[in-house]
Amino acid sequence: MASKLITIKGGNGSYPSANGISFGGNARTIAFQGTFDGEINIAASYDGGTTFITLTDSDGSNLNISTDSIVNIAVGNGVKLQFNVTGSSVSENTDVEVFVA
Repeated sequence: MASKLITIKGGNGSYPSANGISFGGNARTIAFQGTFDGEINIAASYDGGTTFITLTDSDGSNLNISTDSIVNIAVGNGVKLQFNVTGSSVSENTDVEVFVA
């Protein structure tokens, strides 16, 4: 069963804005569902939320999520995640729920 990780509501910026969200690690499925304005990228921190590195696909391209999507990621234990919205035209148009399974 999937559980809600975060709701991304607003415009351009990082969600959560400080230190990221604790993530159980290993290989997981993440689902994005809602209203998109711009793109969402996933970033991971291995130092407790100080430095975030944008996740990429196997070709090295950023995971630019702009529609309802399901992505599989594999990260280590003790990682923090952050979701970054870019390209939003209005500050309140993005309203996306993120689930993890």
